[in-house]
Amino acid sequence: MQALRWAVLVLAVASALAFLALAVIAFNQQFFDLDHTTHDVMRASRYPELRPLMQLLSRIGSGYVLIPLCVVLYVWLRRQSHRAARYIPGMFVGAMRRASLRMACISSARKMVPP
Repeated sequence: MQALRWAVLVLAVASALAFLALAVIAFNQQFFDLDHTTHDVMRASRYPELRPLMQLLSRIGSGYVLIPLCVVLYVWLRRQSHRAARYIPGMFVGAMRRASLRMACISSARKMVPP
């Protein structure tokens, strides 16, 4: 058991150091060739045929669809006395927080990238 704790501790420290190194690199805005290549590939791979599908997926993940879906799922699970029903509100709140955080990160990143 002691060896497992040390292994987890070493992994956690290594992950934290890797995260800090990446944060310093990102803060200094140093880009690697891989970053530029990935950016070029992503820009080149935009297909107009996929636009309606992407808009549909965005609508499904929006609150207009997610809220009624969570309410229906919660009521359905509650009627069946399922234990998972109590986790639905927390999962919904987590999904909304993650979506708002993601949108904040995307909008702040767009300010730095030239059009």
